[in-house]
Amino acid sequence: MSPDQHQWFQDGSGCNGAASCWMTAANLLTLAQMIAVVAVITFIAWTCMQAYENWANEEIKSGQMIFIWARAVFVLLVMLFLIIN
Repeated sequence: MSPDQHQWFQDGSGCNGAASCWMTAANLLTLAQMIAVVAVITFIAWTCMQAYENWANEEIKSGQMIFIWARAVFVLLVMLFLIIN
């Protein structure tokens, strides 16, 4: 962030000149990334469990289940790459 952007964030968060600013731009970015990672991992786990349950109930074939798992892992890797970088 540029110095002006940092100052604008401090002004907007009420930390202008305060000794104990608990919310900074870096902390807010980290929080947003953590929430996104938890949401993505939860969705991928749910998708894999649903594919396994459908396979166990003989609604889909094993090849389809493995394809769903591979697609879910690919989405997970892409999302984590985008969130981390």
